[in-house]
Amino acid sequence: MTAGSTTIPVGGSVTLSCSVETSARWKYRWFRRTSDTSEVRIDNEENRDISVTQGGIYRCDGVRGNPDFYTEISNEETIEIKFSNKVFVTQQPNLPQIFSGETITLTCEVQGGETTEWTYEWRSGTVIHRTNSKDWTFRVSESSSGDYMCQCRRRDDWYSSTQWSESITLSVS
Repeated sequence: MTAGSTTIPVGGSVTLSCSVETSARWKYRWFRRTSDTSEVRIDNEENRDISVTQGGIYRCDGVRGNPDFYTEISNEETIEIKFSNKVFVTQQPNLPQIFSGETITLTCEVQGGETTEWTYEWRSGTVIHRTNSKDWTFRVSESSSGDYMCQCRRRDDWYSSTQWSESITLSVS
């Protein structure tokens, strides 16, 4: 199986192609799974090429003959949808200097995403922290200094997310 792209914008699509080395008289079955679902067959897709608009993990196989003879299942392709909504981080209190032991709140805002249920991912360096609220409140220490950014994932589709926000810098003394 091959994919034209593995990241698509919201409203866009990507073409997946499934092929068997000897291509005569094969029909193709397509399968999709997400982080919270088991693998399901995509309804009535017997074409070698399909266009997909949903994120997830896709596989295919070939079938022909009577009785049916199946190929091995293909490699997996992970397709992710990227929302075009702009994401930005704000800080409260909004002070240029913060002292160790103080509590701050970072807020991840999604422009135009108010009606969507999101899971929020915060990145500082290589560390990822996840929250179900757009607010992340924590007590800072000197090791909290650094750049912070966020992205949002739809709660009902782990393979649909925004781009990362621009970073804000915390300076803790």
